[in-house]
Amino acid sequence: MADFFRITALAAMLGNVGTRSDAALVRLRAFDVMQRVVLDPKFERRHMVDLRAMLAEQRDEWTSEYVAWFGDRASGMMLYHQMLTNGLDAALEPAEREALEGRDINALIRGFRKYHEVDLTFYLRAMQMILNVSTKPFVERSEVLNQINQELREWVGEYDVEGTDRIAKEHIAASILLKDVERLMQIFAQDQSALDRAFAAILRSLGQSDTDHFRDPFTGEPYVVQKIEGMFSVSAENLPRPFRVPIFTDEK
Repeated sequence: MADFFRITALAAMLGNVGTRSDAALVRLRAFDVMQRVVLDPKFERRHMVDLRAMLAEQRDEWTSEYVAWFGDRASGMMLYHQMLTNGLDAALEPAEREALEGRDINALIRGFRKYHEVDLTFYLRAMQMILNVSTKPFVERSEVLNQINQELREWVGEYDVEGTDRIAKEHIAASILLKDVERLMQIFAQDQSALDRAFAAILRSLGQSDTDHFRDPFTGEPYVVQKIEGMFSVSAENLPRPFRVPIFTDEK
C-alpha cells in the first residue's frame, strides 16, 4: 500500500490538474481498501503505527492544489497559442466538438479570431481568481466560482454582425478551459477529506485526542468523531460512510 500511495503522490507532482484529479480518484479508492484492512481482525497496533507514518508522508508530500492550477494556467496559455496558430477548429477535442453541436461553430471561429485578446484576458483574470482561492477550503470558493461562471454565461449568444456573417462575442476558449474547474475542485476536496478523516481516526486510535484542527473542506467545521463499540468513527457530510478504526489505547 505504501508504494501505491507513492505512485499517486508522484502523479500529483506533475502540476497538471487532470493527472492530479486521476491521482485523487485513485487515492479515494485506496482509502476504501484501507478501511477494509483496518477492520480486519488480524490488524494490530503496530500496523496502525505504520499507517500513521504513511499518511503523514502523504500530507507532507502531496502537491498543493495551487501548484496544480498554476501549471494548468500555463497549459491553457499554450492552448491559446495553438488556437491562434492552427485555428480554433483544429484545436478542439472530439468531446469539445460534441459539446458545441448545434451551435454556429463558424461564428465561434470568427469570434475567436476577432476577440481572442479579450478571451485571453478574461481567462487569465479568472485563473488568477482561482489561484487566489486555491489554498482556501472548498466552502470558501463558491462566490468566486459563481462569479466566473456567471460572466461566462452572460456572453453566450452575444454576436456582432459584419456583412452577412455573425461573429460570436463569447469567451469560447476560456469557457472550454474553465468548464471543469468546479468539478475538479470538488474531487480534490473529497480526496482531502478522506485523507484527513483517516489520519484523524488513526491519531485518535493511538491516543492523540486533539484532532479538531482537521476541518471538513465542504463545511469548514471539524469532523464528527464518535466512539462506538470499541471503535473511533470520523464522519463528514460529503462522504456517505465514516472512517472507522479500532481503539488501540486504554480508552474503551
